Amino acid sequence: MQKIRFSHEYYKLPVLVKTAVLLAVHKVKLEKLPQDFIDYDTAYYTKGAPIATGYYPLPEKGDYILLLLWGQRGLFTTLRRGTPDKQAYYEKLEGETVEIEVNNAPL
Repeated sequence: MQKIRFSHEYYKLPVLVKTAVLLAVHKVKLEKLPQDFIDYDTAYYTKGAPIATGYYPLPEKGDYILLLLWGQRGLFTTLRRGTPDKQAYYEKLEGETVEIEVNNAPL
């Protein structure tokens, strides 16, 4: 099973998510996304913090890939830097179950 890794425990992630189905892969221009969406997608917290302790830094513009995933407890997204190789990689995973790995999990 392929993995999708997250560098932080993001608010968007369903609680205790271990696997998810990659439903869709879309090319996006970062500068065209609403700031509210970027805030949702990049907000994370650290151990013991009840509110967002940071936002993963993204450039102001650029080509990105938006992944839509279905976990055990709901939908969530992630943005990845857009390159042709990454686009092809994620498109091959559409419809597949992937393992979700969080590197800096607070628990």
